[in-house]
Amino acid sequence: MSKIKTNWSTFWFLIFIVSTYTTYAVNSTHFDLTKAADYEYYRDYIYYFFGENEITNKEQGLIYFFIVSFILKVSEIDFGFYGVSLFLSNGILIANYFLYLIGLAGLYKLLRLQNINFSSIFFTFVLINFFPPTIYMILNMKPEIIAFSILPWSLFLIFKFIETSNIKFIYLSLFPNLVLLTSKGTIIASVGLIYAYIILKNYKIFNSRRFYKFITLSIFLLSIIFFENYIANSKFILDHENLNPLYQSTASLSFLWNINFDNLLFNPFSNFHSNSFLGIILLDTFGDYFSYHAFHDNSLYIFSRKKLPSVWYISYWTQFISIFLTLIFYYSIFKFIKEKKYSTIFYILPVFGFFPLILQAYGIPSLNFNPSTADAFKSHYYSYLLVISFAFVVISWIQKYKIAKPILFLLIIFSYVNLYGFIKNDVSTYKEALSVRNNYSYTCGLNQDLSFSFLNSNCNNSEVKTCEDSPHLGKLNYAKTITNSYLAYEPYTNKQELSNGNLVVVPVTFEECVNFVNSGYSYKSFINNSLVFPKINIAMYLLSIFSMIYIFFKVN
Repeated sequence: MSKIKTNWSTFWFLIFIVSTYTTYAVNSTHFDLTKAADYEYYRDYIYYFFGENEITNKEQGLIYFFIVSFILKVSEIDFGFYGVSLFLSNGILIANYFLYLIGLAGLYKLLRLQNINFSSIFFTFVLINFFPPTIYMILNMKPEIIAFSILPWSLFLIFKFIETSNIKFIYLSLFPNLVLLTSKGTIIASVGLIYAYIILKNYKIFNSRRFYKFITLSIFLLSIIFFENYIANSKFILDHENLNPLYQSTASLSFLWNINFDNLLFNPFSNFHSNSFLGIILLDTFGDYFSYHAFHDNSLYIFSRKKLPSVWYISYWTQFISIFLTLIFYYSIFKFIKEKKYSTIFYILPVFGFFPLILQAYGIPSLNFNPSTADAFKSHYYSYLLVISFAFVVISWIQKYKIAKPILFLLIIFSYVNLYGFIKNDVSTYKEALSVRNNYSYTCGLNQDLSFSFLNSNCNNSEVKTCEDSPHLGKLNYAKTITNSYLAYEPYTNKQELSNGNLVVVPVTFEECVNFVNSGYSYKSFINNSLVFPKINIAMYLLSIFSMIYIFFKVN
């Protein structure tokens, strides 16, 4: 029996490795993160760290954006003017996967603390890889991914302290929490509520002088990080102000309970449910209600995708599946809270994500709500909480019913394949687009080797990656159907400057560009600038990493 369990643990661990690589390869070739929601707002951080801006004029914490900038700086992938967005996209993606894996390591420790076996944990991690909120975290340059990388570690240490009353576990959480609580206003609000709930529920354990000393030290160190962030941002972390006139309203009271039942089936699209908090949750948790990812016009996910045929009243299967799986997810939360299999906090984490967004919708602390879209309720904002709760829901089901494991596996994989549209009508153009975009993936060669000749990339050809211009590198709206505008696309434009020392040239043909590259010319961008180092943030983050390493190997 022990050998069988070990074999299953090994099997699911290997499936987890394969599925993690698969989702990275797919995301790196199908989606340009520089086209993701709010990238144009947050890119000022990249410009700041590469010396293009003196201040960011934003309010977020620095360390996440520094990690992205650092990975871009140390990257050795060739790129030119035409491929710069994909170069940036893949650098952001690598940073996000790095943080994602750190978060999974913390979640592993948290699950092991609940005496959950290895096989169940890695099966759950496989499903998390295909869970839509996970994809949302990974496909955006936003601090929610760093919140996921830290929160499971912090929860693990808090519960170790509650279990043992050993104050060392609280001090081990010091540096990770300094990073977590200086990242973003909504994250601070949600995590603060989580900690308040845990402390109040275990008041006798936390009500001690040694804990208050820890709080005093934390506040002192937090103020130092806030000060460094303020110098770079010229704003404090809670100084978010949206001056867009479209976002100067508040939600109606009925927004919280209103459901547009007919539109859920017949118009399950963005803005048809802008007056329904519940409708947005149903359509966005396992779907893409706001069309920021799977249905984004500039992604290969939406490229020439096949639709499932209508059956009875169901015409929009992707949205129907999202509604169905979301209802099961929240039903499961209520079910397992009642059964008290694990601590209630693990199941109700999404509630702590909802609350700050609801306050914001009613003008607290400032006006930031657009009633025509209600996009303040994107599930991305609390995705890091959804992932942890999803893990405990999956664990609870597979421990209760043996049949749950294959059913959940099939449901999540089918939902992922359908949502992201991997069955295509126009395979040849899709293959061409993938081959071009794969040139800029960090795993280009491996992707090509494992695709069984489906991809035809130029992974090691710096001339192609620097000089090639293609519609597949820009806007992809053309890709829904091949149109005359696509056929008339000019194969090369004279926009790119190449330099060699003080000499600057602008090639007007692909061949001329290749000749210049072979003569020592290269594309110069702001990535060639020196990097700005936020020393205090870096020191705190490195100390948090050392803390995590110690926890992983030394704390049982």
